[in-house]
Amino acid sequence: MWFDPQGMIAESITDGSDEMGVDPDRTRAMFEQDGPSFRQPTPEWVAGLPTDPEQLLAELRDFVGEGGAWSTDHAVWSTMQEFYLNTDLLLGPELRAALLRSFAGLRGITFSDVSIDGRQLVAVRHTERGNGDEILFDLATGVAVGRRSVAAGSGVTISAPPEAPKLDPGVGYQATWTQKVVDAVGDR
Repeated sequence: MWFDPQGMIAESITDGSDEMGVDPDRTRAMFEQDGPSFRQPTPEWVAGLPTDPEQLLAELRDFVGEGGAWSTDHAVWSTMQEFYLNTDLLLGPELRAALLRSFAGLRGITFSDVSIDGRQLVAVRHTERGNGDEILFDLATGVAVGRRSVAAGSGVTISAPPEAPKLDPGVGYQATWTQKVVDAVGDR
């Protein structure tokens, strides 16, 4: 997908399909109403985030609020999955390190080495209610390169059609990505 950096608004999909699953006009209207945030950041807004892990985690918790069926830490983790997907390219080294260090303040976080398509990655997982949501990081760069969901409980069987890619046991969803800056919509 191609994102407008002012609010990380999806403008175009680059895989040849016509359906993006989001309405850019509606998303832009929300951005104009609410301004930049963890859901719709701008480069300037990201540059202004604190690089102290505790302050950063406090801002994340304040952003997601409390209540709902899942914990605040789960809401923070879900927000982080989207933030990395849309924004990883904008993260400087100090903020990248602060985000990784802020994970230590979340309940239910574990780390593991994984191999996806022959590529060695680190999976940082938040587990709650028998489900694990992971952000996948490149070992050498610390860059987020994917995400996946894992059924952590026993007794869960995930069946995939024969033509589906081979996933690790328990993985129900997996996506990887590469981010780069381009000059215009449609450029790769």
